[in-house]
Amino acid sequence: MFQFILGALAGGVAAWWWRHDIQNYVNGKLPNVREKTADRLAALEQRAEEALSRARERIDRMRPAGEQNRPRDTREISASQRPTGSYTQGTGV
Repeated sequence: MFQFILGALAGGVAAWWWRHDIQNYVNGKLPNVREKTADRLAALEQRAEEALSRARERIDRMRPAGEQNRPRDTREISASQRPTGSYTQGTGV
């Protein structure tokens, strides 16, 4: 236990001693990380939109000819018609 406390104190002193160097490093790297993350998220969004579009096309092709132009039923389901249970039932969530 003493070694843990001594290590925590040594780490705190080291962080305090080199705080300016650490801050300069973070300030120099953070903008690059933000740009890369934004680019990756934009690419992921584009791929997700393409995948959804392909899925919609496939589903529409599989629907019978008479149902393709018929609007989908978007009425709300009453409480008595809703299934009971949970989507995460048995998963530990």
